[in-house]
Amino acid sequence: MATRSVDVVTSRQAAHHFDDINAAVQESARVLKKRWGYMIAIDPLAPASPAVDTWMNEVEVRRDPTHVRDRTMDEWLALLDTAGLTLDDYRITKVYLEFDDWVKRSATPQKGIDRLRRDFIEAAPEVVSAFNIENVNGMITFH
Repeated sequence: MATRSVDVVTSRQAAHHFDDINAAVQESARVLKKRWGYMIAIDPLAPASPAVDTWMNEVEVRRDPTHVRDRTMDEWLALLDTAGLTLDDYRITKVYLEFDDWVKRSATPQKGIDRLRRDFIEAAPEVVSAFNIENVNGMITFH
């Protein structure tokens, strides 16, 4: 694709699967028009807390082995800056999930599901608070 030839680059729920996110952002910057070119990315955002970030990414990899990394806002800002892109706007929204559906969608093996369930039930208070983990009669919900 020609340099500076694209109006919009989009990525929805994919960037956390990229082996080389830096290359993806650099390539987006290369093909976007210099003025009025936009990159729109929708992806999970890792918490700023290193402990909670680690917990989140570890459970995600065990649930779905194609997962590479959910990035923090600081990581995204550094990626954009390195590529010469400027953040114009962003929104953080919470996606409410139910544990059983979450593991089913990625075909997590039962042994993995059992371990993940324990991780959610036994999560540290900081993790429970960050993801609003609730366990009501064995039904785990979170965001």
